[in-house]
Amino acid sequence: MAPKPRTCIICEKPAPRYAKYCPRCRQIIGENAGQLRLRIALQKAWNKEQDGFLCYYTGVKLEEYDTSSPWYITMDHFIPRKNGTEVVCAYVINDMKSNLSGDEFRAVIMEYDRHRKGAPFNRDIVKFQYWTWKAKAEKAPLQSGRPLRVYNVEACEICGGTPDKASRYCIRCRDHYPNVPGRRPAMKASWNKEQDGFLDHYLGVRLEEKNIKSPYYMVFDHRIPRKYADLVATSMLMNRMKTDLSEEEFNLMMDELARHNEGKPFDRDVIGFKYWKRAKYPRN
Repeated sequence: MAPKPRTCIICEKPAPRYAKYCPRCRQIIGENAGQLRLRIALQKAWNKEQDGFLCYYTGVKLEEYDTSSPWYITMDHFIPRKNGTEVVCAYVINDMKSNLSGDEFRAVIMEYDRHRKGAPFNRDIVKFQYWTWKAKAEKAPLQSGRPLRVYNVEACEICGGTPDKASRYCIRCRDHYPNVPGRRPAMKASWNKEQDGFLDHYLGVRLEEKNIKSPYYMVFDHRIPRKYADLVATSMLMNRMKTDLSEEEFNLMMDELARHNEGKPFDRDVIGFKYWKRAKYPRN
């Protein structure tokens, strides 16, 4: 009597004799083949009609071979660092979601969509229960061998406050190193006199200047990745979510995510990923 043909326990396609997986699924799950929770996530992501795995957050078919593609298949913890909450998603979404839970990620997307339509962004929309990122302490930029120029100005050139001795800036603004190329115009554009603080370029909320662990801590972002001196003041949260996207690409991505959260199909072709240069994501 001939042995019964084996089928893959993930995609139900033919599998080698005595094997749980077909070669295709075995390559994806790799050394994690024995972990039940990852197998379950792949089973849920498999779509027979599209003959592929679908991203949990966008519903698009994922790339299985090009590990540098933004749509390459990855495994994400729906709740950061909590085993048993794994879902399958695109590399770019995994990168954007960062230290947010799936629910927090969705809340930020929808609140950003409201803000883009004219409403003020509610910075308390998310409690950031799982946030562990913190900004790196900055070092003062290297000075040239020439003697520093002495200034005699009546007001800080950024915020209008009392300037430090022989400086163009007040102590507060000087602590953000405004002489770094691109920072002074970014800070001037971000400064809000009424709120006595710097506002996030993307969210419009007042930025935190002391607590480096805050998602709203003030950092500087390249509007176009790696473009010299083209900076805006923003939060750690937006800097992490924007990843290797230009400002235009980021807004298109957030628009599509908001549309998908409302039940519409995600159009992966509207984002060109012209500046995407993330390192290859390892399979295992």
